[in-house]
Amino acid sequence: MTTIDIDHQDWLGSDRNAIGIEKAGIYRKDKPALYGDRDLPESIKKIVIEQGLSFFQFSVDYQYHLNKDKSADTTNWDWTAAQDRQKFDARYKLPQPNLHGKVQFKNAANVLMVLELLKNKFPVTYCEIKRGLQGVQLPGRFQLVSTDPYIILDVAHNVQAAQILRQSIEQLCSSRKLNVIVGMLKDKDVAQVISIFASGINSWRIIELDSPRAMPAVEIEAIIRELSKSRMSTSSDEADNIQTFANFEQAFRDFTNNKLLTGSDEMLLVFGSFYTVTDALKTLKNNKHI
Repeated sequence: MTTIDIDHQDWLGSDRNAIGIEKAGIYRKDKPALYGDRDLPESIKKIVIEQGLSFFQFSVDYQYHLNKDKSADTTNWDWTAAQDRQKFDARYKLPQPNLHGKVQFKNAANVLMVLELLKNKFPVTYCEIKRGLQGVQLPGRFQLVSTDPYIILDVAHNVQAAQILRQSIEQLCSSRKLNVIVGMLKDKDVAQVISIFASGINSWRIIELDSPRAMPAVEIEAIIRELSKSRMSTSSDEADNIQTFANFEQAFRDFTNNKLLTGSDEMLLVFGSFYTVTDALKTLKNNKHI
């Protein structure tokens, strides 16, 4: 299990403890169990104790350490287990994962823990781990699809994913003017997700999604305008830069026709749903300028 956050409440429960109980159903008494985050819900901790599971938690039983090579302007990293877990092999000077954002080191550390637990049946060499880290691809997660114009796609649709996305942008793209195309489903916590991006946005384009679960673009627009109003910073120019469109293609065409992405310091972020990113990928694949 990687992490627990509030999403799919209709199926999993209304809080992290309830969701933890549902997700812990994948654990088996005689098999190792892993949780890939520092923040362990009490419900999972209770299940681990009651079932006597062989349990491994990120930052408790294993961790990573970044090594900055200033002369080469690169970052490598080490994976190590806790002192009482010395049966596991440490891995040193691993290459940076071929994915954007600091969170990818934690994700990779979780994968290495899984490999250690399975190494007697499925041994993986250091060279194979290195090759995997350098070649990994994850469509739809901070996916850089173009550098001219600079376009990032991300399926982030819950609060935790949106926070990670915002942090990654601040780490990697803080000098760029941020333009957004967003579309979301109405069964998500739209207001909370949007609030994470309530400041520092150059322009918003809100789109309709081809799903009966889609939140109408005008409703998302209203949320953005209300958040802007609450910050007491909405200028007439900023208000004009919040617009709705029938689909991604129309919103993207508006950016290109008005030459809003031509500056070297401009970027476009597309996020909010798998539907949003799928729509974007289809359109951008057929765009001769991307």
